[in-house]
Amino acid sequence: QITLEVVYVDKMAIDQLNLDDGIVFVSNHQSNIDIPAIVVGLNMPVGFVAKKEMESWPFYSTWMKLSNCIFLDRSNPREGIKSIKKAVNIVKDGYPTVIFPEGERSIDGKVKKFKKGSFKLALDADGIIIPLTIDGTFSVQKRGEKKINSKKKVKLTVGKPLKLKEMDKNLKNTLSDYVQKTIESKM
Repeated sequence: QITLEVVYVDKMAIDQLNLDDGIVFVSNHQSNIDIPAIVVGLNMPVGFVAKKEMESWPFYSTWMKLSNCIFLDRSNPREGIKSIKKAVNIVKDGYPTVIFPEGERSIDGKVKKFKKGSFKLALDADGIIIPLTIDGTFSVQKRGEKKINSKKKVKLTVGKPLKLKEMDKNLKNTLSDYVQKTIESKM
């Protein structure tokens, strides 16, 4: 049995959020187990920005299409821009979306450099970023392995909301680094 612990840095701030403010969750990415951990841990409907290849995965594809997920074609910049615009509309319509700015699952369990372009969704929505730190899913299922190791503990830390409308330009310019450091500090 996998145990999921959810820790809120500021639960009251999360509870007071209005979905219409445009919420984008930003998370590190350790494993395929991250998505179910986030869905269960957040206890609210969320969509994901995922690589286009997942559109053909039997279980995930059906569920993700029903959950307002966006499939991003990373090999086609023009299509990628269309997908981000679609995601911005979904977020602005009050449906929170999760992004993994590393672009892929971790190879060694450590957080990889966040891609600045991943923050385009949040910046264009001009809403609220909530950092998520996932710790422990790498030990449940490592990248490239099918085996799931049960009897593990997974911790999901829900960070303090970052309101982009209230953020100064200098912080917006270093947003990727700032959010990455915030996420890493909770591991």
